[in-house]
Amino acid sequence: GQEWVLPVGVLSSISILGWGLGADGRLRIIPPSGNCLDNSGLPETVEGEAYKTGCPAQRGLGCKFGDDDTEIELVPLTGLVTGVAVAQVFLRRTYTVIEMAASDRRRRGVMDELRAGDVFSIDFDSIRTNGKTRAQMNPWEQFDTSRLSGEFVYPDTFVPPAVPREFFVGNRVAEARDGDVDGEGQRLVVPLAWESEGRPEFTFPEPGGVWVRRNRADTAEEIRGEAPTEGDSFKVCWGSVDAEQGQEGYTTPVSVQAGSLRFEMAPEMDFAKVYFPSKVSRTVTPIVIAFQTGRERSEYAAVKGKTKLVIRFPDLDPSFNDGQLTPLFADDSLSSCPDYDGC
Repeated sequence: GQEWVLPVGVLSSISILGWGLGADGRLRIIPPSGNCLDNSGLPETVEGEAYKTGCPAQRGLGCKFGDDDTEIELVPLTGLVTGVAVAQVFLRRTYTVIEMAASDRRRRGVMDELRAGDVFSIDFDSIRTNGKTRAQMNPWEQFDTSRLSGEFVYPDTFVPPAVPREFFVGNRVAEARDGDVDGEGQRLVVPLAWESEGRPEFTFPEPGGVWVRRNRADTAEEIRGEAPTEGDSFKVCWGSVDAEQGQEGYTTPVSVQAGSLRFEMAPEMDFAKVYFPSKVSRTVTPIVIAFQTGRERSEYAAVKGKTKLVIRFPDLDPSFNDGQLTPLFADDSLSSCPDYDGC
């Protein structure tokens, strides 16, 4: 399983790698001695002051310690969340080109996330095959649509007008490329082949084809460790909501352990200071933040792609000014940095 080490006092998220993941996924953090199959797949979660979920929260509401039945929702990358939909597809003898449609800025943000090796599906009902909806398609058209969407129906549940139950296979991204076909959107290539004759025609009515990444899902950035983990790591169990069965909560038939989790104090940096470039009264000027990560943190050198700097204010009183920061002028209070050497 996966291993997560989250810093104490910092809002964090958990990223799950797997197969067939979606918004129905739920996580439970259980004690080291627990088993994900306990209580018929509903194991009791860690109680006490180890961590909080639902953070941050206005005036402290919602950000609370875990109890014995705490579930954390998973949020997969989707077309609905990103505002980027499938616009059109180009069928080839050995592969399929899928074109995304959105503004350049939004599209680039998705393409930074949806990479070669990722698996995604397209909502069956957002596809029209030869101009037909699901209910109008013949069996061959339904099969072709399933191949493109990556969503397949259990045959014994397809009894109209009931909604059939589906399982997700998805299509793996082979590469992202520009060119090859005419069009303005950025394209993904999947290894999905089609015969030269009798190819179906796929279209995507507004707002376009709705897709979901299936091999990875993340929690919201809502988990905050409150104390370092002593002893063995907590276990993280994955389950899913089965809405089709009319059940609520974490109701997977087989609960599985996704990995282990522990909270640790973040290591101090070798160097970290704040500089004020001006002492002129009643002026607004930027501040300079300088830092150097510890030499033992080799992860920073190994990171590929973009990184971001996040500044947290853990001692901010949420009851004051609705928890909003209020900038002060240089002479509004005594400075804790009396010179230009940083503090």
